[in-house]
Amino acid sequence: MAVKRALIGLALVVGVQAGLAAASQGQASPDAITAIDKSWGEAYVSCDASVWDALLADDLVFIHNGGSIDDKAKQMASIKQCAIESLNSSVTKVRLYANDTAIVIGRMQGKLKGRDFRFDLLYTRVYIRQKGVWRMVSHQSTDAPKKTS
Repeated sequence: MAVKRALIGLALVVGVQAGLAAASQGQASPDAITAIDKSWGEAYVSCDASVWDALLADDLVFIHNGGSIDDKAKQMASIKQCAIESLNSSVTKVRLYANDTAIVIGRMQGKLKGRDFRFDLLYTRVYIRQKGVWRMVSHQSTDAPKKTS
């Protein structure tokens, strides 16, 4: 199990670094930004702090659906808790500006480990290209509207 987790983690790191490098070369594309955004959730489930460290900007502002605000250090501590059992993220829109700023709008649904707690959130994330690498500088989420019957 530990070997499998290590291999998955290594694959994620290599994939994220390749995605960050590809998106850093020339014109960014919505597909490249979407792949980078999805790597955030994949790293969260696999508890891969190295991917998060590469992806999150040092001056990150992370606003949770409940209103609490984290910085990069708090987010890095969060991933080390390894509390997410499953996470499904779907990007609905990517807006690119001046070839060095991307705004991602999406939805993520998931479940916490060991608890009967599920979440369904809408989010907006801002990525900027810093020193040739795309990094998340801002995240804000809110509860998705409840479906009515």
